[in-house]
Amino acid sequence: MKKEEKKNNHVHHEPSRTNSYMKQQVRGVCVVRGKISLCLALLLIAFIPAGLWADEEETVEYEPIEVRLETNPANPTVNNAWSVFILVNHPRPEEVSVDSSDFPASLALERIRTDTRTIVGTSSQPGAGSQSERWTRVEFLFTPRMAETIRLPPFEVRINERLAMTEAINIRVQGESVSRYEPRFRWLTPPAGFRIGEAGEITLELINWDPARRRPEDFFRGRAPLNTILEENPPVRTTASSSASAAEGYHYRIVLIPLEGGSVRLETFSFLSDTYTLTVPEITLRVLPAQPLPDASSIISGNLLGDMPSDDITMVDDALKPPFPQGREEVVFPWRGKYRQVIAQAEALWNEKRWAEALAEIRKNERDSPVGPSFVSLRREMEEALGLSVTEDERWRPFGFPLFTFVGVCLVLVFGGALLIVLRGKNVTSRRRYGFIIIIVCTVIGLVLIIPEGNAGFFPAVNSVRSGRIAVLKMTQSYRVPDHKGAVNGWFSEGQPATVGDSRGEWCFAETLDGRSGWVERESVINY
Repeated sequence: MKKEEKKNNHVHHEPSRTNSYMKQQVRGVCVVRGKISLCLALLLIAFIPAGLWADEEETVEYEPIEVRLETNPANPTVNNAWSVFILVNHPRPEEVSVDSSDFPASLALERIRTDTRTIVGTSSQPGAGSQSERWTRVEFLFTPRMAETIRLPPFEVRINERLAMTEAINIRVQGESVSRYEPRFRWLTPPAGFRIGEAGEITLELINWDPARRRPEDFFRGRAPLNTILEENPPVRTTASSSASAAEGYHYRIVLIPLEGGSVRLETFSFLSDTYTLTVPEITLRVLPAQPLPDASSIISGNLLGDMPSDDITMVDDALKPPFPQGREEVVFPWRGKYRQVIAQAEALWNEKRWAEALAEIRKNERDSPVGPSFVSLRREMEEALGLSVTEDERWRPFGFPLFTFVGVCLVLVFGGALLIVLRGKNVTSRRRYGFIIIIVCTVIGLVLIIPEGNAGFFPAVNSVRSGRIAVLKMTQSYRVPDHKGAVNGWFSEGQPATVGDSRGEWCFAETLDGRSGWVERESVINY
């Protein structure tokens, strides 16, 4: 019985095991299918938006970019600026990128500048009317070095993923001999000054004028300075220069009669003549006191100059020469001779009409001489005679030392001498006496070598004083750029003190205490 039961049990469990195995197989297949389905679903989720985005990107990539190309001037010349402007219909410059191939070797790229411009009437839709839009403008500034025909390859403009190409540029660079009309005014060397109530004349020059156009006239009408009579004479044609043989030049003689002392100032102004906007630079002229009338006997003679000796006729030429100041100060005995020698040298320069050099001599000694403060009053009278009102005193540095150091050294020497005298009369051992002497000597050397004004030592301090940055200017015009072709932005009077900074070739940048500045020729700068 037991064997049969075991057999029956065995027979009964065999189908159950088979079914269980089949169920596991089916469940495994389902799991695999589920995983495959999940992966397919994820792939669909990932690729369907990517495909949509790809289609969208492809659509944006081929959107046209509106680009314009401009050049200025239309006919470039050698050694003169020439700009290529790329205008892009996009309001944000930071998103615009402009690239190009290599430029010809004869073109010097000076700068690349990006800004925005308002363009009117850019709408391409019919019936939309004129609109104002912000465009991005990229400027390539070149300087042609050679007269030839040049070709610039197309510029590549990118905005994010969008791309556009400009047209190529083919242009002929003309030589410097080709006449170009850039007219401008400049004052010729004016007289040293005007007398009250007497007529004086200054000359305004117009250069590089187009002969095909009508010359400007009567532009000073209504611009007479206060308490001054002004008369403008008709322009007189001058000889053309070699640099612009086809251009014309004119001289305008301006007659001024000042009615009171001080100075006459013609302010700068601009006006439109034909197609040019011209600017007349500012000029300031000194007014001297009225000339004293001759005595009755000279008037009755009827010929003032005919009765004068030849040496006295020169008084007419010297009528406008300011006299040298006669004020003097008392100076201590050791420096009295040096003081008189400096004044004699300055007076000799002054009498030779080298007023700026005379002022430079006085200012140099006012700064470096041990009796420098004694020259202050004389220098102020000299500047007043030249019509200079905004100036400052020199910083006194006797023997090239800063004033604080100079005073400190003098005090130490006096203290050291007194101490030595006291020690000599006391019962002091030799060792202690030499110790005091060494301390005094070391203190003096320290004060001499250490300059308490931020300098590293004695020699740098002396060099900084005589570095040439402080100067006196001769009567000269000042320009905005270091070039005679640049615009004139002011006028410096004779003897004007200034600070000279940057220098380029034969030009220096000068700045005055009252805020005026400009580029002047190096020969008009007197360093001291």
